[in-house]
Amino acid sequence: MLTHLSIKNYALIESLDIDLNSGLSIITGETGAGKSIIIGALSLILGERADSKALKDKNIKCVIEGSFDVSNYDLEELFAKSDLDFDKHSLVRREITTAGKSRAFINDTPVTLQVLKEFGLRLVDIHSQHQKLLLHTKVYQMEVVDAFANQPELLSNYKNQFNLYKSMDLELKDMIAKESSARSDADYYQFQLDELLEAELEGENLDRIESEAKTLSHAEEIKSELLSILAVLHVDEHSAQQSIASARNLFGNISQINPELKMMEERLKSVYIELKDITSDLENIEESTQYDSEKLESINNRLDQIYRLQKKHSVEGIADLLEIQEKLEEQVNGIRSLEEDINTLKIKKAKVEMQLNGLAKELTNGRTSVLTVIQDQIKKLLAERGMPS
Repeated sequence: MLTHLSIKNYALIESLDIDLNSGLSIITGETGAGKSIIIGALSLILGERADSKALKDKNIKCVIEGSFDVSNYDLEELFAKSDLDFDKHSLVRREITTAGKSRAFINDTPVTLQVLKEFGLRLVDIHSQHQKLLLHTKVYQMEVVDAFANQPELLSNYKNQFNLYKSMDLELKDMIAKESSARSDADYYQFQLDELLEAELEGENLDRIESEAKTLSHAEEIKSELLSILAVLHVDEHSAQQSIASARNLFGNISQINPELKMMEERLKSVYIELKDITSDLENIEESTQYDSEKLESINNRLDQIYRLQKKHSVEGIADLLEIQEKLEEQVNGIRSLEEDINTLKIKKAKVEMQLNGLAKELTNGRTSVLTVIQDQIKKLLAERGMPS
């Protein structure tokens, strides 16, 4: 119910505040006293059109405010639908600027004129000679029928099921839009992923491959130099190994005389053993170093493949490529998962729709069954008031 009406700078009214208590309030006055102006101001906060001609002072904006107690109006759903915070003591405000522009607010939140009208129909019913009554609206007519049908639990179940259906329908449309957008990229993602998977980068070491390629490219040079080194260490008549062996033999018995010389002989022995190990390792490397044009071509092709992928994805290592591969797998799997989710939601929506249709049929049957009763009672009431036809 309307509990307070404030009017500022409207028509003949400079400023007016009216408090309304529960029960019947009557505003009386002779013709021209301003009763219709109050109704006109009230109509503005119910969504009627406005212009600057309504301003008393053309230099000041007009403000109409109405305070309503809506605790028993069942408006929670309408507030939620309009994305407004529900308050059982709600404030509706309409402002008209000096330029004739209008703004509307419900609980200080801006709303459109259409929303204001929707609320206005539920807040106030103005009965006058040339204005439509609330009775003419389909919403009110349906509420009357439901009151007679007396099936609140069924109606509540239907509303809940309908809201669930609408929610699922919106979610499905959103998912289909996302899937449609993603599908246009799916082939591209899959192509990139296949390219990376084909490269088999897992466990690869770029430094090792580059080193192997470099070794094969210089195989003949390496082999030639190793043979020269081995000649100095082992093969030549005066090789390092022979020279060290000869030096050890010269120690003879003197190492037994002087402990310090004995230590030197042992050190020389260690050098000889280490040199033999080095020589053996170098011989193995020399023997295994062979120029293989096919293997070198294969490794170079492998390096070209990796370098091309790095350049394509603007990264500098195999680890980065593997990270991109993982992300692409997630994207591709996400698209597949989205398709599965859409099919699952379609099945759920179909079940909800079937249940909704069942509730709708039951609700309709209940409403239809009371139409004759309503019609008979209305005819009886009209006849009693002298309107039998």
